[in-house]
Amino acid sequence: MVQSQTQPVRRIAFPILIALSVSHCLNDLLQSVISAVYPLFKEDLSLSFAQIGLITLVYQMSASVFQPLTGLIFDKRPIAWSLPIGMSLTLIGMLNLAFAYNLNWLLASVFIIGIGCFGGYLCNVSYLPLVPFLSEPS
Repeated sequence: MVQSQTQPVRRIAFPILIALSVSHCLNDLLQSVISAVYPLFKEDLSLSFAQIGLITLVYQMSASVFQPLTGLIFDKRPIAWSLPIGMSLTLIGMLNLAFAYNLNWLLASVFIIGIGCFGGYLCNVSYLPLVPFLSEPS
């Protein structure tokens, strides 16, 4: 009878899991701000409902298209910096959003935020080698 060569996990990496969870939560909370400020955009920039829908379309398309593409890349080559890069893009998009004075700038800002969304979702893949009980034995 052959016994398994894998070592048992001695302790769970709670600090890493907590940091990942908090970062992921912050990323999602920041991105939910977009839909919460639609009434402000509509009033301040005199936008129509079609333009508000365009803002949603640009955000959802950028997040939905870039997330699988970056997932394919980072699944093959996990990079621990994917979470900070994604959060930084979200921050840049939020800062641009704060100073947006027309629809084009607003669309560019939500596009950057949508691209930044990939960091929060890829953090689970990128940090798996650091969390011993989640990674598969080699």
